[in-house]
Amino acid sequence: MTRVKFIIISLGLSLLIGGKLGSDFYSLISFTLFFFFLLDFTYSFGKDLRILDLPILLSVFQCLVMPAVVYHVYNDDYYVKRLRFNMVVEKEAYFAYMLPAILALIIGLKFPLKGIKSFLGTPDFYKTSVFNIKEYLRGKEKTGIVLIGVGVGFGVFELILPQSLSYIFFLFSKLIYVGIMYVYFSESKDRNIYLAGGLILALAQSLLSGLFGELVFLSALSFLLIMLGKKINFTKSIVLLVIGSFLVILIQSAKGGYRKVVWRDSEADKVSTFTDVIFGKLTNIDELFDARNTFSMVARFNQGMLVAKVMDYVPKVTPYQDGKTIWLSLTASFVPRYIWEDKPEAGGHANMLLFTGYKIEGYSMNVSPYGEAYGNFGKMGGIIYMFFYGLFFNFVFYKALQYSQRKPTVLLWLPYLFLYSIQIETDTLLTVNSIIKNTIFIWFFAFMFQRIARLSL
Repeated sequence: MTRVKFIIISLGLSLLIGGKLGSDFYSLISFTLFFFFLLDFTYSFGKDLRILDLPILLSVFQCLVMPAVVYHVYNDDYYVKRLRFNMVVEKEAYFAYMLPAILALIIGLKFPLKGIKSFLGTPDFYKTSVFNIKEYLRGKEKTGIVLIGVGVGFGVFELILPQSLSYIFFLFSKLIYVGIMYVYFSESKDRNIYLAGGLILALAQSLLSGLFGELVFLSALSFLLIMLGKKINFTKSIVLLVIGSFLVILIQSAKGGYRKVVWRDSEADKVSTFTDVIFGKLTNIDELFDARNTFSMVARFNQGMLVAKVMDYVPKVTPYQDGKTIWLSLTASFVPRYIWEDKPEAGGHANMLLFTGYKIEGYSMNVSPYGEAYGNFGKMGGIIYMFFYGLFFNFVFYKALQYSQRKPTVLLWLPYLFLYSIQIETDTLLTVNSIIKNTIFIWFFAFMFQRIARLSL
């Protein structure tokens, strides 16, 4: 009954926006899907661990809602076309592929896997899991503090190491977030002090690097863990969602100005610079929602723009790859670089050149799994691929939950495990590669941690 109400509310909100923005069938469906999954996700706070709802929300928002906004507001603008931020294919052609592709992903992510999901039907599964985590960590209060220390230490080295070692040290540096979770669920008498220190250090890591994506992503996933087992009414959940969304918009709008200062002047005071930029945005809050000033943010979130470029380029300029890039990506995930020296690299450079004809240098941009699926298999094949793509993450996630019944602290590693892999601005190489590397790293680190620190994770 609750979801029926969400459908009615979502449809009403979509019609309201349509009256302001300009309405058509695809826009109405896009906004309705987004509001429905957003409400359903918010309603789950404390009751369920909806990590797999994030790729759904990101897909609908970045590949349906943002393209709908661009089609209605920006697509005919002269400067938008000159900057090539417009949607280059007809609206009907774009949504005829993207809408069923996203629905296929959702079905794959939600598909009931026999023999795996049955244990989730037990009463208070997550409430029991939280209790088991706290019991497991009883007498192990130092574990979280050590993890935070390791994360901070390796975070310093991450900034100065060569590219070949950067990902390993990156994984070490992000242990700070796992440590914060261990501290939160422990019963240390100084827990609040350690939590405050850990959060400040995590923010400091982002300020030093100028990269805030991991901070936002890991914080969002960690929030879902913190809420587990808590009784929180729907109104408070909505308030928390609004606050979180506003903070994401604020950081997204401020990070460009912050980077211009600190990347140009390495001696600049990063804390005061960040504070000044944020304060400047807060004192001109109306600019955050002005159509012209928000275009850069819309363009940044509009992943559909790149998918449309793939649809315009393939097969008109380059032929369908028939799965070649995907099979190469899967192989590259298992073969070390010292054996395969010229194996594909993450970052999107190769796929952008192959599928769109754009050569990118000095920054990261990617065609997304949707663009890669279309570039390999076309419309229908791409839709089928996205179902199995979602099914893969469905399997990994629920296998991890199943394993948490034996070792409850596995839940605290889930944000870390899925870092990069359930975002949609990447491709198969990065998503599968990160799942495999992160899993190996967690296993190896736990093995060594127990022998060196004499503490069990």
